[in-house]
Amino acid sequence: MGAYYAKYMNEEADYPLNLLIEQGHEMGRDGRIHVTVTRNNDRYGIEVKGTAVYVKDFEVSI
Repeated sequence: MGAYYAKYMNEEADYPLNLLIEQGHEMGRDGRIHVTVTRNNDRYGIEVKGTAVYVKDFEVSI
């Protein structure tokens, strides 16, 4: 999300770009994720900070 926003939605951003992503409201599990985007030429560095809440275990197989 951070790299997509920086590249396609806010091309003239000053870096580092700090975003606050809110999610989970509809599920009653409000969450906030802090995303920091840095840029070096055409490469983006992404740092994600926040907290997690255990929901359940599951396995993904391909």
